[in-house]
Amino acid sequence: MVGVDQSHARELPEEAYRLTSAGNQVIISGRDGSENVGLTRSKPVSMPTLWAMNRILEQGLGVRWLWPGELGTFVPKREDLFVPFQDVTYQPPLIQRKLRIIFNFAVAGRGNPTERRLEREAFDWVEHHQAGRRGDFKFGHAFSDWWEKFSATHPDYFMVPPDGVDLAKIPPQYIKLRLSNPAVIEEIARQYTAAGAPKYWNVCPNDGSGFDTSEGTRAWDIPLGQSVADIWGGKANLTARYVMFWNLLGERLQRINPDVVLCTYAYSSYRMPPPIERPVTTKLMVGVVLSFYDDALWKGWADSGVDLFLRPNWWHVGANAPYLPLAETERFIKMAAANGMIGIDMDSVMGYWATQGLNYYLVARLMNNRELTLEKVMDEYVSAFGRGGPKIREYFDYWQKVTTSYRYTAPDGKFQQLLAEGKVDKVLTRAGRHLLRYLYTDEVLKPAYKLLDEAETQVDSGDESARDRVAFLRSGLDEMKATRDLVALSVKIKAAPTEELKSRFKSQSDTLGRLRAQMSRGHAIWNEVISKDEDRRGVYYVPRFEAPNYEETDEM
Repeated sequence: MVGVDQSHARELPEEAYRLTSAGNQVIISGRDGSENVGLTRSKPVSMPTLWAMNRILEQGLGVRWLWPGELGTFVPKREDLFVPFQDVTYQPPLIQRKLRIIFNFAVAGRGNPTERRLEREAFDWVEHHQAGRRGDFKFGHAFSDWWEKFSATHPDYFMVPPDGVDLAKIPPQYIKLRLSNPAVIEEIARQYTAAGAPKYWNVCPNDGSGFDTSEGTRAWDIPLGQSVADIWGGKANLTARYVMFWNLLGERLQRINPDVVLCTYAYSSYRMPPPIERPVTTKLMVGVVLSFYDDALWKGWADSGVDLFLRPNWWHVGANAPYLPLAETERFIKMAAANGMIGIDMDSVMGYWATQGLNYYLVARLMNNRELTLEKVMDEYVSAFGRGGPKIREYFDYWQKVTTSYRYTAPDGKFQQLLAEGKVDKVLTRAGRHLLRYLYTDEVLKPAYKLLDEAETQVDSGDESARDRVAFLRSGLDEMKATRDLVALSVKIKAAPTEELKSRFKSQSDTLGRLRAQMSRGHAIWNEVISKDEDRRGVYYVPRFEAPNYEETDEM
């Protein structure tokens, strides 16, 4: 018998639960997030009572939430449920565990029944993995609306561009501040006061390149004398100027609230640790955006005395391929946890569950279970494939080996090689789909298909769920292969846009659209997410929004 006792919940720390048992009774105490009411919630929130119940299900039954939806929920067949005696008070070790889900059907009040179901199941999945946070801190590019508000009345608030550049032609969300202008700090202080002077204040710089080249701000740089072209283009080291700005801003806001903490990013040209000549003197909470090979960068920020969040873009690499840097992920997260990490914010779950779902699952497990290893997480995952599990393990080991050999984002990685050979353009590095035809040829795919075939033959005839999970993985390879061939065809069309090629493109695009719509219903891929990503990056010869919408209007 399991019961929820809220009489002692107020005594527990935020996001904590207490789980006690005696005889055949289990009592759970905890305070769930108040925003998570009903099925129309707009985001995942903290659910301590759910986590306590999951502890019982994991320990007693071996239940695992591999990916969203019914097929991704693994419930081993057991004749009994054994719950050992326990008296446990638990709180997640990190103050934030965020695996970004970029659906917004509930917020926008849109979406057909299938799409809204996918969103709910995605929120369920991250909540099962203890997504949530404690504290009112906020990150995100903080000044994206300033140009529209102040460009007419206070043009001095904004960056000075190189000669010949018109700021009005730059998307406003990318226009940055003139950091050395004291009026900028005073305007932030005015907004901070109007907001009630909270403990945390978001000052993350706007995204993109195009940094201030004014003499005043350049005088803050270390080293001095970096070229205007490098500064503007995001190739210079600009950490020192931002540390100066944050120090001055923190000093100003502390006159309003001595406990204020500034929330910002270490990203782009300001990702390097603060130079010794420019220490951080204010309270900072920093989300560090880095690659798997940036240990020194992380440790440098840790040594600066700031509170550190891991905020990588790892899941934007590899497109929809079986890109599985599992060992790299485990190593870096454990290194970060041992060197000051207090939170994690993964941008973003792109929905490539059939090819990269193990990436998502690994991070979800490691961020709350520091004693886990990659080996144990892999054992959990492949157990859902029944007697086919050993071959599925070989399948994932194969893609790990391939991924490690490619070293995507490393200076000596495969992308840099293709760039040097003139086969890809630098702006396509994160899109990744233009790399598919070079990295995931039929020869590379052949061993993977063979392992899936062998796994299927070993699954017991009556284990339909395991068989369906093998098919789930195979559908990811099929979709990626179709994407690869369509992108390759689009390159031919750009070089020689014949009617025959255009007709073939339309046919292949139509086939891929239908395949994605079908796969999306079971989370193998998120059709809306991948289509928007391709539109944003200009992947195809024709924009994806011109293709028909194949999604069904009702549940299938």
